[in-house]
Amino acid sequence: MSVLVVSSKFKPTMDGLSDYTTKFVSNLNKNNESVVVLTHENAISDESIPLYKISKRWSFWQLLKNFNKIHKKHDIDRILIQFVPYMYGRAGINFSLPLFVLFIKVFYRDIKVQVMFHELWYPFFYHQPKSWIIHPCHRISVSIIGNVSSRIFCSTENFVKEISYYLPLCKDKITHLPVPSNITVEENSEIAKEESDKVKIVHFGTLHSSKSSLELFRHFKKAVSHKAQFEFIGVSREECEKYFDHDTYQFLVSRSQFHGKVNSSKVVEIFNSSDLMIAYFIDGATTRRGSLMAAMKYGLPVVTNLSFTTDNVLREAPLYFSEDNIENFTEYLNNIIEEKTKDELIRVKLKEYYQRYFSWDRCVENYLLNI
Repeated sequence: MSVLVVSSKFKPTMDGLSDYTTKFVSNLNKNNESVVVLTHENAISDESIPLYKISKRWSFWQLLKNFNKIHKKHDIDRILIQFVPYMYGRAGINFSLPLFVLFIKVFYRDIKVQVMFHELWYPFFYHQPKSWIIHPCHRISVSIIGNVSSRIFCSTENFVKEISYYLPLCKDKITHLPVPSNITVEENSEIAKEESDKVKIVHFGTLHSSKSSLELFRHFKKAVSHKAQFEFIGVSREECEKYFDHDTYQFLVSRSQFHGKVNSSKVVEIFNSSDLMIAYFIDGATTRRGSLMAAMKYGLPVVTNLSFTTDNVLREAPLYFSEDNIENFTEYLNNIIEEKTKDELIRVKLKEYYQRYFSWDRCVENYLLNI
């Protein structure tokens, strides 16, 4: 018997869903689970994990054709869908996936459908007409897939609450499953940090509105400590120039290194030679942020922001939490910079906390306990 993992992203694509799916199926495989993957047409895999590909678009007929082929060969007993609303059609307006899971529910009653909700739906805004269409379409998809599923996994505690409220009949089948680190290479011996009054601060990931990147660095230009120097991972100098206004770009160029997209070993090398990571999000720190988990895994102290959506398990972590606005965040970051200490205890605590609650071993264990 095998589990079929359905995901619109898989390696070599470089993004959060691809990293998660690739590492999740690899760790399932290590736990002697028979895993098959259905994903996009450009995906690659090693020979230990059978890979089937959707060509061009995620239509109902493509899903059904591939499923029949897979089921005949691998005797599927579970289907686990990796759900991000935008990933299966333009703006996520595609009902092929909900229709497919309804078909499985009706005609293959011995097969369990499960879903991992990484995100739920595009928010509704009165002033944004496109949200009048996208938001209800996403909600309909979540409703159908959630009600059909025998088990629902959510990447944050807040998503668990939202789904429990939105789908009250599903309340007893929902489990919180945090997203582990998107970097998993073995850690090399630590690189000695240069003695300096400068503080090297990592920004990990793309420049994006979900991180208020434009507003954050504009405010840093006015108020951040002169000791702050930035290490951009995942962002090139050219991307930075296109994203920011001239003055903010010039401010950053004078005190930043832009590494662009680099391999995992290079990420860890940058972590080991840096002092802090900034992780500001419009919805606050949550357990779906792989970059935040990566910093914890390798013991890099993190300055992040609290909000009402921050998971309880994360609130207890040895992170530096500011209040939920950019002004307070900048002031708090400046305080941390001025109080910089050589004490390595915080790094040890971060690594221990990550291993206890968020490691890939713990993720797979929690999944298998709840299938």
